[in-house]
Amino acid sequence: MRHLIRSALVAIMAAMLLGSGAALAESNACKADLNGDLVVNFGDLAVLKSVFFQRCNDPGSTCGDALAQGPTEECDDGNVLDGDGCSETCTIEVPPSPGPSYAFPATGQTTCWDPADTPVPISTIACPGTRQDGEIQAGAALAYVDNGDGTITDSNTGLMWEKLDDNNKSGIADWNNLYTWANAFAVRIAALNGGSGFAGHTDWRLPNPKELQSIVNYQNVAPAVSAAFNTDCTSGCTVTSCSCTQLGTYWSSSTHANPTAAWYVSFTAGSVGGALKTTNAYVRAVRGGL
Repeated sequence: MRHLIRSALVAIMAAMLLGSGAALAESNACKADLNGDLVVNFGDLAVLKSVFFQRCNDPGSTCGDALAQGPTEECDDGNVLDGDGCSETCTIEVPPSPGPSYAFPATGQTTCWDPADTPVPISTIACPGTRQDGEIQAGAALAYVDNGDGTITDSNTGLMWEKLDDNNKSGIADWNNLYTWANAFAVRIAALNGGSGFAGHTDWRLPNPKELQSIVNYQNVAPAVSAAFNTDCTSGCTVTSCSCTQLGTYWSSSTHANPTAAWYVSFTAGSVGGALKTTNAYVRAVRGGL
């Protein structure tokens, strides 16, 4: 082994003394041009480690021999399998993209108000220069897609929301149905996930308070939601023809610091608070985001 190393070093240094651009002739041992660029220079020293592991009669780079050699192999993990970081052709595998890119939603507010008008009248003013939310509009603009099957997908968060209707309490999605916190899980969510599920899905759950807040539109009030959640809500309508939001509190899945209470979001004005778990409140289920 020492002889091989000494021979490679001598060949490299000799060729470099004769001129880095000189053509190389193969010696009886190994080629001095270790990196295969047809020039003997310091670049060959970087791959001299291959001399430690290969015999002088090694035919060259062989994918799967656990030795990355020459310019044709970016890696060599000792096999010719894909999916382990080094491909079957010994090239580095680029990991797949992490999936859809989601954005933090904006509040929906686009109006600015005169701070001098307190308490009344409150008048609107031009937004430029105010630095109010109506000017900055931080976050992605609220955007929703009605899937036509009783669900709404938030284009920003990727969450899929259950639509509610005014089906005179004859359906599980009727907006008039009230539940204690325990029954929100045991009755409401259980019913959505029973059988073939709601809209073909059986992984519905109660949203946490931040998820509920993500669909509040702070430009609106009574209800504080975008049109996707409040459209054509008339008596007898179903989730495929309307979308309803009650003026009141909606349960989240999160227990309050006082464990006898749970967090809710009120879609009357978009407020957040806590209520005893024995209180009756509305439910809007969600899926995804896990």
